[in-house]
Amino acid sequence: MKIALINASPKRGNSASKIILQTLEKRLTDVEITLDVEITCYDSASGDAAALLHAMSGCNALVFAFPLYVDGIPANLLRQLEQICPSIAQAAPQAKVYTLVNNGFYDGCQNTLALEMMQHFTQEANLTWGQGIGIGAGSMVQGIPISSGPFTRLGKTLDALAETILQRRSFENITLDPNLPRFLYKQIANMSWRPQAKKNGLKRSELYKRH
Repeated sequence: MKIALINASPKRGNSASKIILQTLEKRLTDVEITLDVEITCYDSASGDAAALLHAMSGCNALVFAFPLYVDGIPANLLRQLEQICPSIAQAAPQAKVYTLVNNGFYDGCQNTLALEMMQHFTQEANLTWGQGIGIGAGSMVQGIPISSGPFTRLGKTLDALAETILQRRSFENITLDPNLPRFLYKQIANMSWRPQAKKNGLKRSELYKRH
C-alpha cells in the first residue's frame, strides 16, 4: 500500500500541519496490520504542481494537512489542485483522500467549509473521499505533545485515522475542540499575543482597537 502524506502549509519548517502528519506517520507504521506500507512525505509549499502530482502517483491514500486560511484552502494548495485536477485520477486511480485541517480558533467546526472544499475537489478529480478531520487550537501542537493534555482526543483520533487509512475505509467528517475549557484557551492565547505586541512596539490597549 502506498500513502502520500502532503503537508500543504504555506509555512516552511516545523508547522502545526507538519507535526500532525509526523504523528500520523508514526501511527501508520505502528498499527499492527499485515501490509507492505510505503509512505511518501511531500511539502507543497514550493507550489510545484508537477512535483505534487508525481508524489501522488500510484498512491492508494492521499492525506492532506493544512492550516485554515480565511475559512478555506491555502492559496498555494488551491493553485496546485486546480492544475492537477484533470490528471490525478489517471496518476492515482485507486486513491482515497483524507484531510486534516487545523486552525487557531478554539472550535474545530470552523474548519468545516475547508473540508467541504476538499470533498468537492475529490469529486471533481474522480477520486474517493475517505474522511476529513477539523482540528481546533491547532497552533498549540507546536508547544504541546499530541496525545497529552489539550490534545488527548486528537491523539486518539489519529490512532483511529491510521487504521481507517490502512483498511481503506471511509467515515463521516469530524471536528475536534481541545481538551480544555474555552476560557482557559483564551487566557493562554492572550499570554502569547501580549508579548508579541510589546515586541512590535504596541501597547496592550491597542490590541482592542476597532476600526
